[in-house]
Amino acid sequence: MVKTLREQTGVGMMECKKALQEADGDLRRAAALLREKGEAKAVKRAGRAANEGRIQGKVREDERAGVLVEVNTETDFAARSDRFAELVERVSQTALACRCSSRESLLAAKPEGTDAKSVEALVAEAIGVIGENIGVSRCERLEAPEGKSGLVHTYIHPPGRVGVAVVLDCENDKVARAEATRDLAHNLCLHIAFSNPAGLDNGSIPQDVIEAEREIYRNAAIKQGKPEKLLDKIVEGRLRAFFKESCLLEQAYVKDEEKSVKQLIEETAKTAGGALRVNRYVRCQLGEAATSEEA
Repeated sequence: MVKTLREQTGVGMMECKKALQEADGDLRRAAALLREKGEAKAVKRAGRAANEGRIQGKVREDERAGVLVEVNTETDFAARSDRFAELVERVSQTALACRCSSRESLLAAKPEGTDAKSVEALVAEAIGVIGENIGVSRCERLEAPEGKSGLVHTYIHPPGRVGVAVVLDCENDKVARAEATRDLAHNLCLHIAFSNPAGLDNGSIPQDVIEAEREIYRNAAIKQGKPEKLLDKIVEGRLRAFFKESCLLEQAYVKDEEKSVKQLIEETAKTAGGALRVNRYVRCQLGEAATSEEA
């Protein structure tokens, strides 16, 4: 638990141990205590311990639909093998061709160009060849809204441990086909892979997360001896900073921190000749969705 808390907060082991003792072993409360004391700037959005494997992305030829697929295995050695790479490629191709939108639908789909009756059977065959436990843990499908112009783009950060997919709503097909729009989609994927935003904008952050942040900021201000009458103002100021750090549209663009992602989109829209907006994005990190039963 100390190791997990240290990975999440970047705080030293002794401080993490003390926080866990104070929080009676509650990881979330211990992380909050460290932030209230000013020892942890932010809790990283870390999932469970990463399994090995690979994330793969595929986009349909018309660039209106795409998928992200995660396939897990036991060791990095197996994950880097040609046989495992072939399996992941086949699984992702099947996900795109069969319009799979969940792990369950993908496992049931029949892979094209093989004798296997389903992806689940194909994985079972690979287990026998590779000699390790293998599992499909995630399938995400993104598609431009029916009847509207749009663009879907995927990016896999080498060597396949992080994958991002973005859907852009475009004013018309000319805007969707513009080189500037494609560049924007790619750069947004790079930014999301690096910055791991908590949501698209303020409205997409769950209310319970916002309330938890409020409590942390209020408790920290009280411990710092701030006057009661200023607490609400301090909390709201720190909450605005949280949104700027955590919401995609408000984040400073990684390639040019003088502008926000929202400003980048607005500038690109002028170049492309029409309105652009982010409809949806998905960021997958290796091991987030896998369980011991699945991988």
